[in-house]
Amino acid sequence: MKKEVLRIRDIKLQNKTGNELKYINFYLLEGEITGFLGLENSGKDILVNILSGKQRFDSGFVSVYGERIITSDDLANFVYKMKDSNYFIEDWSVAEYIGLVDNRLFGGILRKKALIDVVQKIFDILKIEIAVHRKLGDLSEIEKRLVDIAKAYQKDAKILIIEDEFDGLSQKEIQCFKTELMRIICGRMTVIINNHSDMVTGILAEKLIIFKKGEIVKKCTAECIRNSEYLEKYLMGTSIRSQKKTLDNMRLNQTGQRETIYRIAHVKNKSGKEMEFLFQRGEITTILVLDRKEKEKIFKILSGRIKVAGVKRWISETFCEFEDISDYVRHRIISIMYLGNIEELLPGMSIGENILMPSLNKISSLEYTLTEHKMIKVLEKEIERSGIIKNEKIRELGINDRITLTLERWYVYSPKVIILFEPFALCDTYGVALVKSYINKIASGGTAVIVVKSREEYMEDSDNFIHV
Repeated sequence: MKKEVLRIRDIKLQNKTGNELKYINFYLLEGEITGFLGLENSGKDILVNILSGKQRFDSGFVSVYGERIITSDDLANFVYKMKDSNYFIEDWSVAEYIGLVDNRLFGGILRKKALIDVVQKIFDILKIEIAVHRKLGDLSEIEKRLVDIAKAYQKDAKILIIEDEFDGLSQKEIQCFKTELMRIICGRMTVIINNHSDMVTGILAEKLIIFKKGEIVKKCTAECIRNSEYLEKYLMGTSIRSQKKTLDNMRLNQTGQRETIYRIAHVKNKSGKEMEFLFQRGEITTILVLDRKEKEKIFKILSGRIKVAGVKRWISETFCEFEDISDYVRHRIISIMYLGNIEELLPGMSIGENILMPSLNKISSLEYTLTEHKMIKVLEKEIERSGIIKNEKIRELGINDRITLTLERWYVYSPKVIILFEPFALCDTYGVALVKSYINKIASGGTAVIVVKSREEYMEDSDNFIHV
């Protein structure tokens, strides 16, 4: 019989931001993987913050292996978070990554051999066949994550929270990782999946807990959620889905010969093979790159964020030699790397100013004055907000509103080409629907839309897929 690891009973929280939890109740068993699902501000992220010690709760009962936990700080001692930023220190050896992070076990920096011996014993217990002297940067994506599970075990974690998007892993590789994860956590810990990928959650999770407006509205096995469309309808409701149909239906049926509006040649992949890309007016192209470094490099070359010798570019039939990214913007080649992040906006300016800023070099001050009010109304409709005013500050917006604002400002600009890097990385289910709808909307105006990402997830409507 599986042991109960975590029990949450009547957890309640209310804070000044309006985010709240209303009498949350559930329990998690040893050796099980549970997925948390919900929209932005549904309550799932607040609960994860409570578990990891970042947020206190007002009232309720929490126990780990039957022992009551009084504070979030005490609860955090049993929790380890797995996220992709954990693997960025590529020059460390496996032994250093696991052993030099917790002085409770090692009493400071041990001699190299002693450190290797201690970590090797952990690997022997967990039956992980990875040489502990190898550098993190030399490991495969699956191996990096297995090392992170070993690190959780070394820290005596009982609750493993996976916020990793599994960038760089195919669906088959994620399935292989699940097999290893299930083996290692058996009799040792429970796992919570809390990320932005419905596909990853669908592969890894056995059970689902669905949050809505601070409450748990459904507990079920993963098989109960039939597909992503069912989940989208369940979480968003029919009213919001019907409001966004105008966006979904804006993609025009284009006939006749397509015009190549952006061509880039002599791009070398990591094996040295030269590639040429042709992008057509009004088409959506998805470039799939599993290797995260290669993916970022391809995006930066296409968008002009880095300059690589030998790479040639044409806009329509005109050969162009651009000096920096500002030349691309002036020729209406736009790129967005952190969709939903405040970095893509101008935080000190109002919503209206952010929308119209890209177009200021095309319109007069009089037109700006006449158009700004109209643009605010457009934005208000798109993000289903009431009472939005032109002077509202960007820092007050949620992620989905920032996603909408970022895409709306460039839609208003009417770019020839827009290049998006992993545009769904910060999205909840509603955010995914918004991004997909805007991609169709932007393409319908004749813009060539280029999406650079790891997997085909959410890009089923692409006209072209290019595997690099």
